[in-house]
Formats: sequence, C-alpha cells, structure tokens
Amino acid sequence: MSGLLGHRGLLMGSGGGSASYLDGITPTPRAVHSLRKLISTATTAIRVRRSSDNAEQDIGFTGDALDTAALASFVGANSAYVTTFYDQTGNGYPKTQATAANQPRIVNAGVYDGMLVYDGSNDSMATPTLPFGTSFIGLYLNAVLPQVSGTKVYYESTSNYTGGPGRFIVFEDSSQLQISFRTPIPSYWTRTYSYNPPALEQVSLLLQT
Repeated sequence: MSGLLGHRGLLMGSGGGSASYLDGITPTPRAVHSLRKLISTATTAIRVRRSSDNAEQDIGFTGDALDTAALASFVGANSAYVTTFYDQTGNGYPKTQATAANQPRIVNAGVYDGMLVYDGSNDSMATPTLPFGTSFIGLYLNAVLPQVSGTKVYYESTSNYTGGPGRFIVFEDSSQLQISFRTPIPSYWTRTYSYNPPALEQVSLLLQT
C-alpha cells in the first residue's frame, strides 16, 4: 500500500445514484475516507501528528472542505503526518498508521500538500477490519501516479498479495494501473483490469466477487 495517493477515495457496497452527500444513496457506503465532507453527519476528517513535538490533533471541516485553517494553526511551520483517516460513515472503519516513519504527509514545512502524500517506499494506511460485501466490491480511486517503472501498490485486501478467496489489489506496474481480482479459486488471480493513465487517473469499478 505504498505510492503517491490522492486520498479522496471510498470503499462502498453495490449500487449507485446521486445525492448531495453519499449517505443519500441506497445502499449507503460501507466506509468513506475523504478530505472533503461526503457524509452529512461527519465532523472529523483526519488526525494529524506534527513533526516538532509529535503532538496530535483531530482536524474537521469548514463547510464541506477540510479545515485547513485549523490544520495550519496546529502545525505552524512544521510538517504534519496523518495518523488516522476517519471513516465518515460512523461504521467504525478508519484507516490508521501507528508507525511514525510510515505515516503519509499532509503538510510540508508549513505548506499544505492538498492531499495525503505517500513516499513511494514504506508509507501506508490500513483498515484491518473492513469487510467486503457479499456480492460486490466497489472502488473509486483518484490517484496521482508517479509514472515510474516498477510496482507501486495502492490498495490491497491483504498485506502480501496472497490472501484468501475474493481478495483484490490495485497497483501500478511499469506506469500502467492494474486492478486484479481473485475468485474463490485460491491458486491465481483470475481477472485483471489494466489502464494506461495520464498523470491523474480516475477509475470507477464495480467488481462481482
């Protein structure tokens, strides 16, 4: 789960529709992680750690946008890193990273990055308890791709590519975005969807498990 990721994404159940907020669609999303307010009742977006003293603070919203004024006031001229990316739905599926060296950055020496910036090496966040739907996996991904050779993992349902049936992984291989999905046959990945993206890639998927 390393690489550069504009972390304005969500994992959700099957279905679709349009609404002012995502809790207005049916069925409602299983989990939502975003720097924008996407659930009408959400009050906090992220928890950050500042580099000067490792103090932490929750950052919420101003209207539907991240409260960058509160972020700037807390961080000052320091850098800041995200320890928790809250699940706006209230279902209790936040993304977390307890290891300071592996936390994505959101402020660089007092300058707001505008997204979660992963170092492409060991930065990652995980939601260990997030369950998939019984019939579908839905993913919306808005990612800034580094456009380099080699493999960068963006999302995976396990830490080692080899979890049980019904797992999936989103990764970049030689500047191509790939989504691989495994059915209950445990010996290999049975479906792969590949994209040749520009610098900014937006992908919407609904995969049947």
